[in-house]
Amino acid sequence: MARTKNWDPQTKHRQIIDAAIEVLKQQHYLSCPVDDIARRAGVAKGTVYLYFKSKEALYCSVLCELLDRLRRMTEDADRDGRPAKQNLRDLLRSMGEFFEAHQHVFASFQREPASMDAPLRRRLQEKYQRLFSSLSGFIDKGIRQREFKAYPAPLIGELLLAFTSIPARQRGKNTREVAGGTGSFELVFDVLMEGIAR
Repeated sequence: MARTKNWDPQTKHRQIIDAAIEVLKQQHYLSCPVDDIARRAGVAKGTVYLYFKSKEALYCSVLCELLDRLRRMTEDADRDGRPAKQNLRDLLRSMGEFFEAHQHVFASFQREPASMDAPLRRRLQEKYQRLFSSLSGFIDKGIRQREFKAYPAPLIGELLLAFTSIPARQRGKNTREVAGGTGSFELVFDVLMEGIAR
């Protein structure tokens, strides 16, 4: 295949990933034609398969990119010197909005995780582990500053990640009403911080 003078594989790879993320915001992975992604990226369908051996590999790369973004969001959340509780509130809101914006991608993965081949699953597990490690570090810092109770930080990190995806899963189920009119992210934060016991 003849390549143009300004051919940049990394740029093209990024272009395809970004296009896939945008397309998958609108539809589920299983019903998403690669043609739509190629069109959005401004490349031929064959070019997509030049960079990704299968639709599954492309989808895995999209998930890995999104998990990396969540990890960076977590790492950036505690760099400004504010109290950990305030940073946690902002992080929860940002992560919740992120999950909501990408709900089709994450929902598809929850339905079809076993269909991925072992190397792709391992790659995703590594990304999840890095995200959980980052969340655990964030929580652990709050524990050391005596702003959070000394529960196991990895467990709280997992709960945090699970809680932030709730509003996205509730979309279309009148979350505003469920949240008592205060907004679902605030409700999730309050439950996480205060519990439900009277």
